[in-house]
Amino acid sequence: MSRETAAEPEHRHKLAAIMFTDIVGFTAISARNELDALQAVSDYEEIVRPILIRHKGNEIKSLGDGTLVEFDSALAAVNSAIELQTALHERNQLMPDARQIQLRIGIHVGEVIYRAGDVFGDGVNVAARVQTVAPPSGVCFTADVWKMVKGKVPVQVVALGRSELKNVGRLVEIYRVRFPWDQSSPTGDRARIAVKRIHLGPVLILVVTACLAAGVFLFVRNGRAKPGDLPAKTPLKTNPGSLVVLPFKNLSDNPKLGYWSDGLTEELIGDLSTVPNVGVIGRETSSTFKDRPMDARQICHELGVRAALEGSVREDAGRLRVSVRLTDGASGLTLWSANYDEPTKNVFQVQERIAGAVVLQFNPKPNPGFEAGLAGRAASNVSAYEEYLKGKEALNKDGYGGAREALQHFQAAISIDPSYAPAYAALSNCYYHLSNVFLPPTEVMPKAREAAKKAIALDPSLPEARASLAIVLAAYDWDWKGAEDAYRTAIALGPGSAEAHLNYGTFLIQFGRFREADEQLKIARALDPRSMEPRLNHSFLLYFSRNYKAELAELLALQKDFPDNGPIRGGLAECYFALGRNDEALALIEPLFKSRRVYVAAADLAMIYKGAGNMSEANRYVGIVERREVLNNYVSPYALGQTYAEMGRLDDAFAQWDIAYAARSEDLVNIAVEPRLDFLRSNPRFQSLLARMHLPVLPWK
Repeated sequence: MSRETAAEPEHRHKLAAIMFTDIVGFTAISARNELDALQAVSDYEEIVRPILIRHKGNEIKSLGDGTLVEFDSALAAVNSAIELQTALHERNQLMPDARQIQLRIGIHVGEVIYRAGDVFGDGVNVAARVQTVAPPSGVCFTADVWKMVKGKVPVQVVALGRSELKNVGRLVEIYRVRFPWDQSSPTGDRARIAVKRIHLGPVLILVVTACLAAGVFLFVRNGRAKPGDLPAKTPLKTNPGSLVVLPFKNLSDNPKLGYWSDGLTEELIGDLSTVPNVGVIGRETSSTFKDRPMDARQICHELGVRAALEGSVREDAGRLRVSVRLTDGASGLTLWSANYDEPTKNVFQVQERIAGAVVLQFNPKPNPGFEAGLAGRAASNVSAYEEYLKGKEALNKDGYGGAREALQHFQAAISIDPSYAPAYAALSNCYYHLSNVFLPPTEVMPKAREAAKKAIALDPSLPEARASLAIVLAAYDWDWKGAEDAYRTAIALGPGSAEAHLNYGTFLIQFGRFREADEQLKIARALDPRSMEPRLNHSFLLYFSRNYKAELAELLALQKDFPDNGPIRGGLAECYFALGRNDEALALIEPLFKSRRVYVAAADLAMIYKGAGNMSEANRYVGIVERREVLNNYVSPYALGQTYAEMGRLDDAFAQWDIAYAARSEDLVNIAVEPRLDFLRSNPRFQSLLARMHLPVLPWK
């Protein structure tokens, strides 16, 4: 990073973008603990300097608890500020309060004067004052900056209005970046800065009030986003509730071709989920209307959506006949309908036309990139597409057999068309389904990684490919930052994907980021309201956050909708055990083990009997797990280690966790939040394991 030197002219004028940063509460930190203050500055410099170098920032001077930086462009300054605040936010999630760093950042474009290695002028003065307006972990800039970056930074920006800044002598219009983690409302921002406004006459006050009542301006890009356009962090909230794609009816004589109609339904849901302002209902909810008499208007009312897309598929003598209709949910009137009679090989073009026509109903001027994105997802051979659809159908089956069958179909699709990106993404998910339950992670997860990366290389804008890579990075590589970035990219590319929000929310639970996880699970549930998974995973959140009574209520409600479901019964048993209701836990787990003989049930039975003081039965079930007298082909060493720990066999527990660490067992990441291991939180070996995995030490007692 270059600096101004004494060899330069004594005075030099230049138009530049100036960024001021200030560490919030630095004086208080210094007064409380000077070592903490020095460490904060050191950590700050370690984070900030590489970011400034990447954006070609010229650090004019360090101010102890902040920095004055010059940039050649306003866009570089704003992107640098966004990346810096994002990096600090991620760091703070893993740090105790005393080690957290919060910055205020202000940016302005104006004339500056260089003299004797320092910089002066209106540009510097305004930037310094704008910084004082920014909230902790916030970025504010002037209207001059906004004019230069508007439409170039895909983040939400809020206008704070005009403010009188100290020693500036004029009202300055200020804008603020709103980050995903920022919970303050835009109107709250305006209210806070309003105290600095002066000379507001009655008419101006009415105008300002009317503007506030009109709502908040959201910066939303239509069409399909591109990975290169994404900032380090992007807003992850979507707008569910626009459209439901109802299961297409198979009118073919051959019932085996049902995967064609199911596949068209699922592919349309996937295509439309990439459009930010559509908010299509998810596959699980859509599938509940299959083989049922459908009244589109009633279904729209039940789901609270604006419109329903329904259709039928017939395949006859090599031709595909598709009828489709879009119905208005309020009036029941047909908004659009079409009939297609094409050679079977043109299935992709039919799919593109339907998706494009539906998007036009919600957005008269869609981004051309949307249609280009659909075309890029198509297979070059209809046989490859058929194998892909058969694989997805097989993967929806339970058990090892379904996953193995799906694997063969996806491999066949790739063999027919090696450039078919969705098949690689699906193959990656298939390997993940096999991992940690049926096969060791080391056997299949490297293959999952390879398939996900191949899918991204073929189609960087495919949301499913990014989501597949995120799963591998989180479950196997334990690359937490890489996984989170991949999840967020998947959501930015497919904001209407219930599955992406669900998986990202579940990922956040493992780090104790319960509020953020709850937001993602709520979005997933809104997008797929009849799916079990968002609700079940929310019960996991309640369990890991030690809110057992709320968890029990949620699981009992779930059981009414999904009776005889194994994971729900297992969750109820674990909740009863946590509440000290051992008899009820036992009544649920014993039948589950007898019918399925899964190792998780055996491990839970060992713990329940230990809690009841029946060590003979407890040890018997431990032996069942040890001897692999269960139906699983693979028993996770993490689970066995947890059982040993709860039985008081700590040396055996840590030995198993060392094996789990070497084997990259996915469930080992749960140690950071697992309530049944709270008694080990202060154990040095336990803390060492957390440190090796770069997991946070959370404040559980």
